[in-house]
Parts: sequence; C-alpha cells; structure tokens
Amino acid sequence: AAAQLEIHPRLLLAEEYNDNLFLSENDEQVDWITTVEPGIELLYDSKLVDVNVDYALNYKHYQKNNDQNNDEFKDIQRANASVLFFTGRPFTLRLNETITRETIDERERNADFNDLINKTTVYRLQVAPQYRLQLSQSFSLVFGYSYDRTDYVGSLGNDSEKHTGRFSLVKQLSSHTEISANYEYK
Repeated sequence: AAAQLEIHPRLLLAEEYNDNLFLSENDEQVDWITTVEPGIELLYDSKLVDVNVDYALNYKHYQKNNDQNNDEFKDIQRANASVLFFTGRPFTLRLNETITRETIDERERNADFNDLINKTTVYRLQVAPQYRLQLSQSFSLVFGYSYDRTDYVGSLGNDSEKHTGRFSLVKQLSSHTEISANYEYK
C-alpha cells in the first residue's frame, strides 16, 4: 500500500464589532477587530505512520486599541498535531501536541470569544506508547503509558507533568465491537 499525502491550505478573514472589549461593568469600550488567520492542514497516511497536523496563525488587529493587537508569534499560534507510529502492530506510539489560547481562571470574568481578558497561550504534549499482547483469537491484554505535559506562556498558569500507567483486558465481540476491563494508575 502506498503512502497518501493531503495538504489543505486555508485563509480566514473576519471582521467583528465588540461593544465591551474589556468585559467591564462600568467603562465599556467598543472596537472593531479584524482577524486574519492563514492555516494549513497536513494529512499523511502510510504503512508505518499516520500524521495529522493542523497549524494556523491567528492575527488580530484592533482599530481603536492598537496596543491590544495580537501579532506576537507566541500569542498567535494555534496547532493540533497527532502522530501515530506503527499503526495496526502490537506496539504503537502516539504523540499529540496542541497550542491553544485558554482561560486561566474560570472564576474571573471571561468569555470564550475574548482573547484579551484572563487568557494565555497553552502548550500541551502527550507521549503514549502502548503494547497489545494477543492472548487468543478474541482476547488481548493492552499495556500503556502516558506522559502528559502542560506549559503556560508567562507566569499566570500552573505548568504540570503527569504520568499514567494502564492495562486493559479486551474481548473482541465482532470486527467493530469490543468490551474491556481497565485499570489505570496515576
């Protein structure tokens, strides 16, 4: 089977009117916000590796509040990448990486659409090897490990690392259905 590669470029242009830019109760400020978001999606599928990468740069220009422009590289990146090595084999390795803009403190005023208040850029990495031991035609034992790391730009968020071990006893009922008993240790 040959490898397959797909590349999908895109460009998003948007104009937004915001009647309370800083989510203020007393001093509401209005502004027009222009968004330009070039991006690319890459899909690669082969016998040994599956890759899915979606990457974009999210530029924002504020008409009245130029000091709020979103044009620094650390703030404009958006990405979601997933790589699976050795598809369909007993041993697999999955790598996931995301770059997002997220709310820091849910208790404070915020809005999903507002990138100015209570937000920072977050990098999340996951490395997850897994081994499937076939016990019989319909039973298998799956051993897995996951390393998860979260890094926040600046000092507002709490960087973290997490290690998780797990195993599952899996019963294959049909080609599309299985049941399992799982144990996970964090």
